[in-house]
Amino acid sequence: MERVTGALLSLRGHYTGEPGFGYPEPMSPTIFRVSGYRFFFFSREEPRAHVHVQHAAGQAKFWLEPEVALAQNYGLSDRQLATALRLVRKHKDEISAAWQSHFGRRGQ
Repeated sequence: MERVTGALLSLRGHYTGEPGFGYPEPMSPTIFRVSGYRFFFFSREEPRAHVHVQHAAGQAKFWLEPEVALAQNYGLSDRQLATALRLVRKHKDEISAAWQSHFGRRGQ
């Protein structure tokens, strides 16, 4: 059974966790973790909506718009990549809402 843990949005729409290197927010806030995969953003990256998915074996980057699609893969097997893609599609609304909450407040 799949278990989502650690949704990190507070009531004010900011991520909890420790800010890094003097920045007012975490540099790579975690959206959630599920089945050994961590879903997160890099705060200082390109403005096109996407999510990074990390697993012990590597990580991948997925575009969210205009449709969910693989952008890059760094070490995930075909099976892990298929699982990550399925999870991104399943949680796309949650990921998109977290993107808007995190980046929208900065005018991106």
